Amino acid sequence: MVKFIKWSKFSNKKYETDYSISHFKADIGGGIAVFSRQNDHTDSKIVLFSKSGKKKKEFGFKGNISDISVTNGHIYCISDNTAYILNKNGEILKTAQCGFGAEKFYVTGNYSIAVINDNTIEKIELK
Repeated sequence: MVKFIKWSKFSNKKYETDYSISHFKADIGGGIAVFSRQNDHTDSKIVLFSKSGKKKKEFGFKGNISDISVTNGHIYCISDNTAYILNKNGEILKTAQCGFGAEKFYVTGNYSIAVINDNTIEKIELK
């Protein structure tokens, strides 16, 4: 469950699903959440929220997502040993191999990320 609370007028919105939440990131434009099945982490659901908590988009994704971000209107994520750029409908725009052990990343440009592995940081161009 994800709950959004607006303190100025104390209202809240909830999003509930049968999936378990594995990631949530928020920025000035809203938030993005990743939900996965408890018994199958490769069966994921990605949900985009407005800053007020309204669900804007929801789509499925096959893969075990270790990190996710929304930047410049695109969704960036790492799943297993691959980095992806998705549009807001969940369609894959670009990919790149990032090696095993990739857990976190930082967007460095429109089609590039810095991937953090166990003991390295590597810049990757997605094509």
